[in-house]
Amino acid sequence: MRCSLLFCCTIVLTIAGIAMAQVPMEQEPHHHLVFENAVLRVLEPTIKPGETTLEHLHSHDSASVCISGSHMRSQRPGTNWTDPGQACNLGDVNVTEYTGKPSSHTVQNAGTEVFRLLDVENMTESGWSTDLPLPAEATVLVKETRAFQIFEIKLDRKVSRPAIFITNPPS
Repeated sequence: MRCSLLFCCTIVLTIAGIAMAQVPMEQEPHHHLVFENAVLRVLEPTIKPGETTLEHLHSHDSASVCISGSHMRSQRPGTNWTDPGQACNLGDVNVTEYTGKPSSHTVQNAGTEVFRLLDVENMTESGWSTDLPLPAEATVLVKETRAFQIFEIKLDRKVSRPAIFITNPPS
């Protein structure tokens, strides 16, 4: 009886620990909420050298823009840490599709610089628009996914900046 009780307590504590280990990305302390409405959420992940995030869940398609890079490594549940990757460069854009296939990980800054992004989440669950991008002077479509259109905007001959457009369901 005593052994069965100990076994049951161990299982309950293990399940509770697994359930508590993962937080939604917007509740992870390094991911600062900048803006949110029904269509999009903007977060600013900031991770100082040597800091590690909590295990957090990504559940919406996101487009991130690098503000400052560092050598980062990550760990998915039940796996080893990855090797530190190359630091991102100012303005680099990365798009990841999480809607319908959420994914969690822990991230660690293994470098010497502060890692900082602007992360835009498309809160739409499905039915993204398939409209053609609007042509505009000095813009070039550089990447398109189901949830985003990423443009490069040339401010002058020497300067260009990324622009992210949310692809919403047709009204």
